[in-house]
Amino acid sequence: MSAIHSAVSLLIPHLAKADIQVTAITHNIPSFLRDPAVALIGEKCYTVLVYDFDITHSECLKYALSKGLGLGIVLGGSIVKIPQVSYPCPCIRAKLIDRL
Repeated sequence: MSAIHSAVSLLIPHLAKADIQVTAITHNIPSFLRDPAVALIGEKCYTVLVYDFDITHSECLKYALSKGLGLGIVLGGSIVKIPQVSYPCPCIRAKLIDRL
Protein backbone atom coordinates (compact mmCIF):
# COMPACT_ATOMS: atom_id res chain seq x y z
CA MET A 1 0.00 0.00 0.00
CA SER A 2 1.43 3.35 -1.01
CA ALA A 3 1.75 6.35 1.23
CA ILE A 4 -1.07 8.12 -0.59
CA HIS A 5 -3.47 5.22 -0.05
CA SER A 6 -2.64 5.07 3.63
CA ALA A 7 -3.08 8.83 4.00
CA VAL A 8 -6.44 8.69 2.24
CA SER A 9 -7.60 5.77 4.36
CA LEU A 10 -6.73 7.80 7.46
CA LEU A 11 -8.61 10.85 6.17
CA ILE A 12 -11.82 9.11 5.07
CA PRO A 13 -13.39 8.93 8.56
CA HIS A 14 -12.54 12.60 9.11
CA LEU A 15 -13.98 13.57 5.72
CA ALA A 16 -17.22 11.75 6.46
CA LYS A 17 -17.46 13.58 9.77
CA ALA A 18 -16.72 16.91 8.05
CA ASP A 19 -19.40 16.15 5.45
CA ILE A 20 -21.96 15.62 8.20
CA GLN A 21 -20.96 18.91 9.81
CA VAL A 22 -21.13 20.79 6.50
CA THR A 23 -24.54 19.42 5.55
CA ALA A 24 -25.82 20.29 9.02
CA ILE A 25 -24.94 23.90 8.19
CA THR A 26 -26.17 23.86 4.59
CA HIS A 27 -29.53 22.35 5.56
CA ASN A 28 -30.20 25.31 7.88
CA ILE A 29 -29.33 28.28 5.65
CA PRO A 30 -31.73 31.20 6.30
CA SER A 31 -34.14 32.14 3.54
CA PHE A 32 -32.62 35.60 3.00
CA LEU A 33 -29.44 33.83 1.80
CA ARG A 34 -31.14 30.85 0.19
CA ASP A 35 -33.61 32.73 -2.02
CA PRO A 36 -31.03 34.80 -3.97
CA ALA A 37 -28.87 31.70 -4.46
CA VAL A 38 -31.84 29.72 -5.80
CA ALA A 39 -32.73 32.64 -8.08
CA LEU A 40 -29.16 32.73 -9.39
CA ILE A 41 -28.43 29.05 -10.00
CA GLY A 42 -31.86 27.41 -9.90
CA GLU A 43 -33.51 24.97 -7.52
CA LYS A 44 -31.85 21.84 -8.94
CA CYS A 45 -28.29 23.15 -8.83
CA TYR A 46 -28.84 24.77 -5.43
CA THR A 47 -29.99 21.43 -4.05
CA VAL A 48 -27.05 19.58 -5.57
CA LEU A 49 -24.27 22.08 -4.82
CA VAL A 50 -25.34 23.75 -1.58
CA TYR A 51 -27.96 21.63 0.16
CA ASP A 52 -26.33 18.24 -0.56
CA PHE A 53 -22.84 19.78 -0.85
CA ASP A 54 -21.93 17.69 -3.89
CA ILE A 55 -19.31 19.79 -5.66
CA THR A 56 -18.47 16.92 -8.02
CA HIS A 57 -21.62 17.49 -10.11
CA SER A 58 -19.88 19.04 -13.12
CA GLU A 59 -22.97 20.36 -14.93
CA CYS A 60 -24.19 22.40 -11.96
CA LEU A 61 -20.68 23.42 -10.97
CA LYS A 62 -20.00 24.84 -14.45
CA TYR A 63 -23.36 26.60 -14.47
CA ALA A 64 -22.84 28.12 -11.02
CA LEU A 65 -19.31 29.29 -11.86
CA SER A 66 -20.55 30.84 -15.10
CA LYS A 67 -23.36 32.67 -13.31
CA GLY A 68 -21.04 33.79 -10.50
CA LEU A 69 -18.37 35.10 -12.87
CA GLY A 70 -20.98 36.91 -14.95
CA LEU A 71 -22.44 38.54 -11.86
CA GLY A 72 -18.94 39.48 -10.69
CA ILE A 73 -18.15 41.13 -14.03
CA VAL A 74 -21.37 43.16 -13.98
CA LEU A 75 -20.91 44.22 -10.34
CA GLY A 76 -17.24 45.02 -10.89
CA GLY A 77 -18.06 47.15 -13.92
CA SER A 78 -20.71 48.99 -11.93
CA ILE A 79 -18.35 49.65 -9.02
CA VAL A 80 -15.72 51.08 -11.37
CA LYS A 81 -18.26 53.63 -12.62
CA ILE A 82 -19.01 55.05 -9.15
CA PRO A 83 -16.01 57.45 -9.01
CA GLN A 84 -16.87 58.78 -12.47
CA VAL A 85 -20.41 59.63 -11.37
CA SER A 86 -19.69 60.92 -7.88
CA TYR A 87 -16.65 63.07 -8.79
CA PRO A 88 -17.40 65.00 -11.95
CA CYS A 89 -14.75 66.77 -13.96
CA PRO A 90 -12.94 69.49 -11.92
CA CYS A 91 -13.62 72.06 -14.65
CA ILE A 92 -17.37 71.53 -14.23
CA ARG A 93 -17.13 71.97 -10.45
CA ALA A 94 -15.09 75.17 -10.96
CA LYS A 95 -17.62 76.45 -13.53
CA LEU A 96 -14.93 76.81 -16.21
CA ILE A 97 -17.12 75.53 -19.00
CA ASP A 98 -16.42 78.48 -21.27
CA ARG A 99 -12.87 77.15 -21.73
CA LEU A 100 -14.00 73.76 -23.04
